[in-house]
Amino acid sequence: MDSLLRRVYGKQKQGAGFGHAKVGGYQVLLPGLNPLVATISTPGAAPLIAATQLRAGNAGSARGAAALIAEAVATTKAVIAARPATAATTAAAVAAEIIVRADPAFYSRAVITACRRARVRFSVTVRIDAKVRAAIAAISEDAWTEIRYPQPVWDEDQQRFISRPHIAETTYTAFEGTSHEVTARLIARRVPELRNPQWTIKVNCSPSGVTTPRSPTARTPSSRPKPSTAATPSSNTSSEARPCSTSRRRCPPQCRTR
Repeated sequence: MDSLLRRVYGKQKQGAGFGHAKVGGYQVLLPGLNPLVATISTPGAAPLIAATQLRAGNAGSARGAAALIAEAVATTKAVIAARPATAATTAAAVAAEIIVRADPAFYSRAVITACRRARVRFSVTVRIDAKVRAAIAAISEDAWTEIRYPQPVWDEDQQRFISRPHIAETTYTAFEGTSHEVTARLIARRVPELRNPQWTIKVNCSPSGVTTPRSPTARTPSSRPKPSTAATPSSNTSSEARPCSTSRRRCPPQCRTR
């Protein structure tokens, strides 16, 4: 599930509103529409649009997300049930597991509650605050495991490609002390800094990192923490950026030397 501001140019465009967008690395206000889309992705087929909402450009990313999740999950279950009944499809339907994935804009009590109510797993990126930093700091150094991406991934914070980050897992209670409290897996990823011997910490899979809901209830955070980045000391590591094999003239902007 994700949303993206789509710019419009007509002054009389119905539903258009000014929303935030990144242009040339800068946050600007542009008139447009802000659609919210949920797709079904499987290993054996191209993505299929399951549910959509066309919203004004000034709509918050998570507006209407809970209702969209309910609609998308119902559609996904209907698609699984509608497949021709054979031994293979029956076994696949029994083993099928629905996982809702979303970025930190959708880390809210309404979204997590909708996932738990639909009895599906979820992987939502969490915004880093003091409590999340404390949970990550409590992870022992030997608990971190290096992984290798099949293809380098562009890192927006460091403006470079990375291919060998470290990941670790711990337990975290989201929305603690509220009626939407949920305890699940917290999966953190760290990547080496280029210019100093530190690690940049990111939380990729949030409060539930792909965990089965424990109860049908949920809670709400007392405040909305702002996105931030935490760093913890570690050993020196070499750069993971890979040089582009194409000529500089044809190389995309994110590949060029900065």
